[in-house]
Amino acid sequence: MFPENLSLIVGLTEVYIASAEFVGLSSGGFLYNLGGFKLPFIIFDLLHLLAVPMDYFMLPPDQETNQTVTRTSGSSDLEAEKSKNTNGLENEE
Repeated sequence: MFPENLSLIVGLTEVYIASAEFVGLSSGGFLYNLGGFKLPFIIFDLLHLLAVPMDYFMLPPDQETNQTVTRTSGSSDLEAEKSKNTNGLENEE
């Protein structure tokens, strides 16, 4: 998807993961002190439930293709596999 900017994407992913860990743990601890054990779970569950509709509207629609997938008989693959010996070389028959 991003072959020309792979190092940039990996770097940004690492930054976002580290930031999420810091913010999540800090806010979870704050919510625990504020309302007890259940409050962080309730708040984060509600945030996740709000994120689902946002994802639905923000993601682009799937592009439909008219490609068909044909399935062929696997007998030729099976015969080729049978003709190989244990070290992966084909038998001379």
